[in-house]
Amino acid sequence: MVSAISSWAEQIIIAIIIATILEMIIPDCKNKKYVKTVIGLYILFTILSPVIKNVIKGDISFASSDYLGSMNEISDSYNKFNNITNNNIQDTYILSLKQDITGKLYKKGYIASIIKIDIEENEENYGQINSLNINLSKKPEDEETKTKSNNNISINKVEIENKTVKSNTTINDKEIKEVKEYLNSEYGVDINNIKIN
Repeated sequence: MVSAISSWAEQIIIAIIIATILEMIIPDCKNKKYVKTVIGLYILFTILSPVIKNVIKGDISFASSDYLGSMNEISDSYNKFNNITNNNIQDTYILSLKQDITGKLYKKGYIASIIKIDIEENEENYGQINSLNINLSKKPEDEETKTKSNNNISINKVEIENKTVKSNTTINDKEIKEVKEYLNSEYGVDINNIKIN
């Protein structure tokens, strides 16, 4: 390897010496600039000759294999970055869908505590919602009156007892059907793929 590099350096030095001698010998005339161009190409060819020989032979030297290795590393890094970016975009999209669904259901009088969304990942229908799984309950009555009032709440007396108060926050089958139809019309999800707990 060292001998190949030293012979290549000797060829470059010889080419420069020959070019210098030729420039001194050539008389000043109109064609001198063309001769200088040819001499410059000769020196350039001498410098690039090892690379050209390896390309013609199909032999890849250590420098080009290092280059290809680094290009493969760059390609792998790009692919990893692209996958991370796509995952982040998908997560952000799903989060915004969850927030949108939660807000719209809240306006209808429901509280969505847990929402699981499965979206289409094929390029043709990417982002389309395949299925929804929602834990849903009614808004408590006192929460509805709070939002309807002028936000002025006065508390006269508070008594705390150790009793379990059963709230009427469960939803019936009719309401589940209405919510499913609403989600179908808003998001285009098949009613059979919507599960409400």
